[in-house]
Amino acid sequence: DSPIILNELTQEEYMQIPLLRQVLRLTEILVESGKIKLTLRGALPTAIVRQIYSVGTPDRFIEEYKTERLIEDDSKTVQRTNIILKILGVTKTQKGIITLTVRGKRLIKDKHQLLSELLKAFTYSFNWAYFDCYENEDVGQRGAGFSLLMVSKYGREWKRDNFYAQKYFAAFPIFEKEKGWREEFPGENCYIVRTFERFMLELGLIEIQEEKIKNDKDSHESFYIHQYIRKTELFDKMLTFKL
Repeated sequence: DSPIILNELTQEEYMQIPLLRQVLRLTEILVESGKIKLTLRGALPTAIVRQIYSVGTPDRFIEEYKTERLIEDDSKTVQRTNIILKILGVTKTQKGIITLTVRGKRLIKDKHQLLSELLKAFTYSFNWAYFDCYENEDVGQRGAGFSLLMVSKYGREWKRDNFYAQKYFAAFPIFEKEKGWREEFPGENCYIVRTFERFMLELGLIEIQEEKIKNDKDSHESFYIHQYIRKTELFDKMLTFKL
């Protein structure tokens, strides 16, 4: 009964989704090799990490420092891909070896069904707070559909990321009222990072434009960054809203 409908895309359009590209690359490796042997620490081998990372959204820190030996802990997108596939039951790990499940072999043959299952796992099962230190784990993830609706409505033009954050907190005021939370962590930043950088950007639904602003108040920082959000053409192709 959701008012958000996931439409079928062309094969080329599916490959515009960074999360799906990474999922397919990992499962392709498993199909080709039959299995992946994890390191002694239980992580993906560095060569495979590099392959999966290369087809996803670039990480600013990794790109800036050009890390040659990339381990799984270095890349949030690779970690997330690995975790979500386990949540979905596409892969399983036994005695330090990852293999595809019967369900996984069936699911990767249908990109539309795979994307549908990925979206459910991403929004309902995977914890968006996994990669940050913000106290409230619900911000952004609770009401993700509302955020999608806002971008559908206003996203044709570039808008500041806090434009959406303010509307989100107006719709869900419970998150602003939690004692001690907003004093310690900026609520808007929490919402922005989780919703745009780690959710919509990973689905190919938005593009982000940054503007450097000179900082005259803080002697330690020469500038700060404003982010502007606009939906991609893929957004309206992928999602339909019936309210």
